[in-house]
Amino acid sequence: MRGQPILICILWIANWLYSQPPLRYPNLIPNPSFEELNTRPLEWFYTGTHFTQCSNNWCSPTSASPDLYGPGLNVPRHWREKGFGNMYAKDGSYCAGITVYGCYNGKPHCREYIQVLLNEPLVPGQLYEVTMWVGHLKGSLWAGNIGGYFSEEKISDVGASLLEEEPQVVWKDAVIVKDGSWLRLQKTFSAEVDAKYLTIGNFFPDDRTATSGESFLNYAYYYLDDVSVRKIDPVIKADSTQLVPDPIETNRLYALNNIYFDYDEATLLPASYHELNKLLKLMREHADWLIQIHGHTDISGDPVYNQKLSVQRAQAVVNYLIKYGIEPRRVTYVGHGSQQPIASNAVESGRQLNRRVEFKIVISDVEY
Repeated sequence: MRGQPILICILWIANWLYSQPPLRYPNLIPNPSFEELNTRPLEWFYTGTHFTQCSNNWCSPTSASPDLYGPGLNVPRHWREKGFGNMYAKDGSYCAGITVYGCYNGKPHCREYIQVLLNEPLVPGQLYEVTMWVGHLKGSLWAGNIGGYFSEEKISDVGASLLEEEPQVVWKDAVIVKDGSWLRLQKTFSAEVDAKYLTIGNFFPDDRTATSGESFLNYAYYYLDDVSVRKIDPVIKADSTQLVPDPIETNRLYALNNIYFDYDEATLLPASYHELNKLLKLMREHADWLIQIHGHTDISGDPVYNQKLSVQRAQAVVNYLIKYGIEPRRVTYVGHGSQQPIASNAVESGRQLNRRVEFKIVISDVEY
């Protein structure tokens, strides 16, 4: 009979463990509820640049103007009378808003999108769960094809119309939300590439988009809040490609390929940490290494400012290495501004390559 209490205890523990919710992996979306602002949104947004300058981490990939709602935002009377801004955030104080339908009806900025750099790249073959909460502008149409497009490169389009991409997750049917309420949209997908960016919006033309409802507004407008992208078991190990291929050489520049900063700032974004941790690992394995970090910008903007920014960004990388245990004497930094391009500055793809961080092993007493 002595063993019976032990057996009951084991069965109780097993039942408790079975009843627990599955492990939730970290959200890959920075600032998922739009609470972090670069500046307070005191005025209505008329261009995508206004949204980008105000919202931390999030940006508009086109010149169309997504919106932010919350304390300090003044919606013009003309738009307030249509109902804009009459919605409380699902989580926190702020939420975003985008137009997803209405091009054929003459709506200006008939397609609006929001874009964010993920905290880490997707792992090819890994299953992910995408969740977002949506609200609806009363008086506008309900529409379908709200979706998320994951891309390896940042989208930057000077136009204000449709982005013709193939979203990995999409809600094709008209998304019907009760007035004043929030609805959770959730889907899973398997990553095919190591995408770094998520763009949310409608990537289909009006004639391929389902709509529903009678409205006095001939377009569809939705609020967005609490966006998440999380891994689902089983977890696939991320790529561990070597930063420095054999044979290792001193006084040769090696690229740090996935280093990201806040817009026009020298603040490292979390998506950079995976690549920087590879460098940390190398420096811990090779205690004799002294390295030099090199910062570069593209040709956009004032040369003096670019020089200063390149120095600050190189210094940010050095500070990260020191923070995690590398002796200050082992790391130095230098900025080159836009003086050492590796591609044409005439096109965005070239400018993107020129905005880079590199490192050089300047002293090593051991031959490899």
